[in-house]
Amino acid sequence: MAKLIAQAALDVIQRFNDVADNNSVDYNSLVLEMEADVVLKRVLNPNSVKGIGDASGYLNAHMRPLKPALRNPVNQPPWFPGGGTNNTSTYGQVTGTGNYYDQTTTPPLTPTPVTFTLSFVRNSTGDDWSLINSFAAPK
Repeated sequence: MAKLIAQAALDVIQRFNDVADNNSVDYNSLVLEMEADVVLKRVLNPNSVKGIGDASGYLNAHMRPLKPALRNPVNQPPWFPGGGTNNTSTYGQVTGTGNYYDQTTTPPLTPTPVTFTLSFVRNSTGDDWSLINSFAAPK
């Protein structure tokens, strides 16, 4: 019982940090933290990637070599519907600005300032947050 209590739900900001620093995590592990119908908005491309299978393929085949990262994020406090909190909600959102880097910028590692919104869901308040939607666009 003590072990179950110790495994409290992961804070939505921690989940955001895991996703935002996607260059430092294993993409296969990151995909496991996503909902099956996840939607990823490409940062420097007007298209989106929809569904866990396409997200996995896109991240592993296309993004891994680019070594993308969101650095210096300045985010608003997490938003939960109806005045909820991290402890009472099953939907949460983190919105803010930051600098997107990847290997395609000229010169390499020149930032692209972006605005982002990441949405997370979970089945119950005792579950970990899963990424359901990721949107980032140049400012």
